[in-house]
Amino acid sequence: MATRTTIGEAGSKDPAESVVTGLSCPICDAAMPPAAHNWLYVCARCGFQRSSLRPRIEPGALAALHQDPERTALGSVRRANFERILDLISKHENVAGRRLLEVGGGYGWFLRSAEARRMETYAIDPDPRLTTTGGAARTLWRGYFPMDLPSVPPFDVIAFNDSFEHLPDVGQALAACFRLLNPGGILTINAPSSTGIFYRLGTLLDLFGISGPLERLWQKDFPSPHLSYFAPDQLSRLAERHGFAEIERSTLKSVRLRGLWSRIRCDPKVSPVRAAILWLGSAVLIPFSAFLPDISLQLFRKR
Repeated sequence: MATRTTIGEAGSKDPAESVVTGLSCPICDAAMPPAAHNWLYVCARCGFQRSSLRPRIEPGALAALHQDPERTALGSVRRANFERILDLISKHENVAGRRLLEVGGGYGWFLRSAEARRMETYAIDPDPRLTTTGGAARTLWRGYFPMDLPSVPPFDVIAFNDSFEHLPDVGQALAACFRLLNPGGILTINAPSSTGIFYRLGTLLDLFGISGPLERLWQKDFPSPHLSYFAPDQLSRLAERHGFAEIERSTLKSVRLRGLWSRIRCDPKVSPVRAAILWLGSAVLIPFSAFLPDISLQLFRKR
């Protein structure tokens, strides 16, 4: 298949300027007071969590974290996950010829898998160096979703693969998805779950003053930290509020032992001793992730 990569740049302001903290919950409108840290806020009613961490995505900043993504075990885990996502989408829709937008194109793995199923692929990513290294045939826009997306015909599928939790305004994003999808279109979101084994343990350790694991889960001080943490039921309620009905719920694998060391060490702040502790703790927890999955996958249909 011939490569058809096109890159546009709209140049919007840094979305960090749009991060809102300490106000109302996007799910139930209740107050969100500060929690254990001055950057962490928890809804007083439904328990939804968000942060005031500020993204600083300079060109190439994300790519620099993973110079060789295969060594960090991202490649094998996510390729298998992407095939599973596409299988579930295909369960509800004939994907051949459908227009797909991926928000956060990354290394292009999902796009290539989708194109192998004859989907027409598009992507938007703030750091195009990540996507252009993937070599997938696609149309790519440089910038932030949804403000930097040009005027385009509607899509049949919009996918957030480990990107929804990085958005400063999840309500605005879902409203944009509703506008951009054809009637009956599918929205798929996979994201770290606040009910997973790793997040539960990180929260527990934080109560005893060991904040490192929780900060790592939020990707504190990373170029693109996590700004939200959802439980699956919370995400479903939020999507329903913006005109979507949940049609599928599943889980994805988040980590494997092979390549785990390199993945941990991609954070330059982690010393070898601390990395060894994190590796050992992760290795012990991996078997339990089958019972308390770390990554949730949910599919929604536009009503």
